[in-house]
Amino acid sequence: MNKSKLYKKAKKYRSNGRSAEAYKYFLEAALTEDDGYAMYELGDMYMDGEYVRCDYAKAGHYFGMAYDKGADIPRFVLIIAANYWELKALEEKNECPEVNVSRNEVFQNAVRFYRIAAERGESFAYDCLGALYFKIAEYEKAFEYLKKTDGKNPQGWYYLGRLYEEGLGVDPDIGKAISSYKKAFKLGQVSETEYYMDDANAINAFHRLEELGVM
Repeated sequence: MNKSKLYKKAKKYRSNGRSAEAYKYFLEAALTEDDGYAMYELGDMYMDGEYVRCDYAKAGHYFGMAYDKGADIPRFVLIIAANYWELKALEEKNECPEVNVSRNEVFQNAVRFYRIAAERGESFAYDCLGALYFKIAEYEKAFEYLKKTDGKNPQGWYYLGRLYEEGLGVDPDIGKAISSYKKAFKLGQVSETEYYMDDANAINAFHRLEELGVM
């Protein structure tokens, strides 16, 4: 956990807008003092692109380290930590030498952080777990988690649609597939008349509806 002198020094620099000095001392506190709160601050700086270039992967790595060191962190950053490990797990390489653990351990880290986030009330974590298990072709587990989503994110509806359309882990049901895709698409709309979407899952749902002759 910790809140070392280096951390406190860095925190003062950051609060005064001196981000370069803050980053330097947060990094030193993380490396030499094993300070979880300094790790969290580093993650926050990478997430915001403060002094350093915005990098969600590095943010997620530091957020995960901070949690493991006992720092009290917001539940949504656990999603970012989990996503870091998910991206590592889905890489083509069998091993991840930069984090010195096997691919299976990397995958389990992704699942662990998503589950912790879900247990803390971050329902989007269920969407993420469902999508992750879909990507590794464990469709029954994917369906199990996607059933728990709150339906507020395109990702959950898109992957649920894929399961129903292709009969993966569930009985095929084109009606439920179309309904799921429509919900994903609607959540990605800018307005009732604008269809420009930033969410990749909403866009993918739109394309599936096109392929099915619905749009």
